[in-house]
Order: sequence, then C-alpha cells, then structure tokens
Amino acid sequence: MKTLFRYSPWLMVVSTILLTGCPGGENGSILTIPGFQSPSKKATPTPAPGPSTPVSTKTPTPGPNPSSGNTPSPGPSSLYPTPVPPPFGSVTIDLGGQHNAWGVSEPMSTLRAGLIAWVRNGKIYAADGDGYSTIEERNGDSWSAKQYSLECRYFSAVALIGGKVYQASGFDGDGYYPRVLEYDPQNGKLDPKAELPTVPGVRDPVGGGDVQGRSHAGSGVLQFGGSDQLCLAGGMAGGKVLDQFISYLPGNPSWDILPKLPAPRTAMGAATLNNRLYLFGGYASSGQPLASMVLYDPSLGQWSSTTPNGAALPSLKKARHSLMGIALNGKIYAIGGADGANKVLREVEEYDPTTNTWRNLSSIPTARALGAVVALDNKIFALGGFDDGGRPLRTVEVFYP
Repeated sequence: MKTLFRYSPWLMVVSTILLTGCPGGENGSILTIPGFQSPSKKATPTPAPGPSTPVSTKTPTPGPNPSSGNTPSPGPSSLYPTPVPPPFGSVTIDLGGQHNAWGVSEPMSTLRAGLIAWVRNGKIYAADGDGYSTIEERNGDSWSAKQYSLECRYFSAVALIGGKVYQASGFDGDGYYPRVLEYDPQNGKLDPKAELPTVPGVRDPVGGGDVQGRSHAGSGVLQFGGSDQLCLAGGMAGGKVLDQFISYLPGNPSWDILPKLPAPRTAMGAATLNNRLYLFGGYASSGQPLASMVLYDPSLGQWSSTTPNGAALPSLKKARHSLMGIALNGKIYAIGGADGANKVLREVEEYDPTTNTWRNLSSIPTARALGAVVALDNKIFALGGFDDGGRPLRTVEVFYP
C-alpha cells in the first residue's frame, strides 16, 4: 500500500483538497494538500448505526475524528453516529402530489461519501465511497448487497451506456485509477478498459511521469455521431485543477481529447440536457468557489458561456463547490455542496433554460457535500455524502420537483 497523504479532520480522501481552503500555489494552479491517508481495501466492516444489516465482509476505512486533529478514528461508532431518518418503516414518505418538497427514503446499508450512483431497470444502485468496495441495490424501498466492485474508489465518474456501467478514474488506495472500468450487471463481470490520457505537466506522486487519472471531474453522457460517450471535464490530479476535457466511446481502445474548458474547474455540478453538458459551481485554480456556468455543445465542438440564443448563462445564486448536479424534465438542479467558508449547504437551486434563470427551491433536509444524485419516477434521490461535521452519511432524501 502506498500512502500518498494522511487524513484531514474535515473530509477524508482527496476531498481534503476541496474543503479545507485549498489555497493556490505560486503559479495559482498547484494546491496545498492538507494531511490525507489513502483508503484501506482490507478486513471486516462495522455496520452503520440503524436497523440495516452490513453488506460487506471487509473493514471500512477509518473515518475522520473531528475531535482529534489528524488522528483517524476506528470508523463508524456510537460516538459519531450517522443521522438516520425517522423510523417510518421501509417505505418512502409519499408527499401526496406536492411539488418543491423533500421526503425521506430508507437509508443505504452503508456509510458512503464520494460515491457513485446510477439507475437501471427502475432500480437505484450505489457503489464505492465506503472504503471497502461494495455495490448495493435499492429495489422498492429497501437496500441489499450486490457484490464488490473491482477497486475501492472515491470521487469517480459513472455512466450507464448500452446496459453496462462505466466507471472512470477516481481515487483508489494506491492513487488515481488510470482506466475506465466496464461493469456488466447481467453477469457481474468487471473489465478494465481504456487508459485515460495523461495530464501534461502534472506528475504522478507515486509512479512518476505524467499522471493519467483524476478525481472530482464533471461528467455526463453526450452523443457524438449518434453514439453515446462518457465525458469527463476538468477535475483534480496531483494537486492541480484541470481544464482537460475527454470522451470515451465504449469499445474504443483510447479516449478522445476534446477542446479544453474555458478555465480549470473541479468539484463542480454537472448535468446533461438536450445533448449539451452544463458545468456549474466548483473550484477554480485559485481555490475560490465558483458560481459561474458553462456548456459544451457537441454539434459546435466548443465550450460557451452563452445559451444557444446568445444570452449570457447566469451564475448560481450561491457560489459553491462539491455540489451535486442533475437534469430532470428539462431543468437542471444544483443541490448542496459547500461554500467558501467550507460550510456544508442545504440550498437547492433550479435552472430553467426557457427563462435562462436560476431560482431557489426548498432546501434539502440534510446538509451534504460530495454525495450522489439520480432521477427516478420524476423524483430526485440524494444519496450519502459528507455532513457539516465531516461524517459520511447513508441517508437518502427524495425531492418532488
């Protein structure tokens, strides 16, 4: 096991870079990385507090202990319990047709932050961000274990293309994962695919040479020539905020390098709408949270800060990083995240492209950053993440637009 960094008391893994101020270096692009320890991939799990049964036979990564500086605690315990929704049984609270309102669903079986999630055949899946590489499935209103993923990772990107799940890069126990992983839910097969392109000028702190992987990238699926491709925009690698933009067509031996972002950006919200990728919020190379929004249009092959009609894209009402983004029913949603003082947020905003405006919506009940969001049955599900004390969550909350 190669240890790159050590734990921070705020957020574990590379999120330390994003939520402890991340001042810029001399050139304004290299960030100072507080202490961090890479996640463990071994041993037996401690079950999360609450009624659910454990889903793994490995040991969770030691979690951050807010009271003891950089000394890691032994993991989930009664000392720092994860908030659990009220005992409404194993059914989602149905708000009876209300709009702009939040409900509560059965929590995941496992504490997860920096996780990935996707929807397939009417079921929600959550993976990684737990220190011991599990995949779990929400069927109806209950969660159950599926299997282990190939690598324990945090802050990666995921897409469902052609019935298969593609997970790209992220941070594992030995550094940045340099490939895209193909997961076939039909047979459980996990198959490493194309390596990511190198990032020129960013050195791999473990192996030397230019780094290949990255974390905290904005991602989405766009069509190029009628084929769906997984796109990664910006992100973080080797302590540097990136402006690289790349795409992967399943079956290809390599990634395509696309036009760079207008400026480096990481830990942003991302959403695909009308075959355009929108990025909003995040961190700049200076370490300052962003409110601005940009979009990429494959038909034009370029990034823009204006709408297709030429109007300037509006900024979020509140600058933030480490937020969750998603599109649903023709609108884009920015959920949670953290502000410039590293306060984890409950604010929710909605972007309507027909009016080209953001508006505030009902706040999410639990402040969270670096969680995951998915859309199912015209609702948005927010899963996991870190709370304002730096503790990983397993709560699931449901938004009715």
